[in-house]
Amino acid sequence: MLIAKDLMQKGADNKTYCISINLAVLKFATNTGSLSLSNGSHCDSEDEVAYSEVCQMSNAVPVYDMNWMTASLKASRKLYTFEKAEMLLSKVLFLKAWFPSLCVAAFHAELDTVDREACPQSEQYARLLSVRRGLDSAVHGESHWRKDATDGA
Repeated sequence: MLIAKDLMQKGADNKTYCISINLAVLKFATNTGSLSLSNGSHCDSEDEVAYSEVCQMSNAVPVYDMNWMTASLKASRKLYTFEKAEMLLSKVLFLKAWFPSLCVAAFHAELDTVDREACPQSEQYARLLSVRRGLDSAVHGESHWRKDATDGA
């Protein structure tokens, strides 16, 4: 995040900056051994899956990487990397404090859905809504986004 802020500040003269966020969960799998985030791990397949696939793993505990502000979860011979709603909100608020006209392009929003039976604790589109809350938040006491919201979001 600091690198992104520094790069954006170098050309900050009355510009609007957009960041992209991938809402897919990246799933890596191996047929032998186990996967880790360290260099040298062998990966047999990579796929983009819905958030439902990780939210239903209630017995697995995600690991948070504060340098990259992402989460990962290991399950058997699979490794998942993904964005948590709280971390997305932090990213947007951090960058918006420096660049009030920040815009966000969210990719794979259709994969932010959750299976209500498998993940009753999860809100539909929780991560996308976190991005919106961050963009709608006031910076320095003034909201630059949706001053007269009528849809309740």
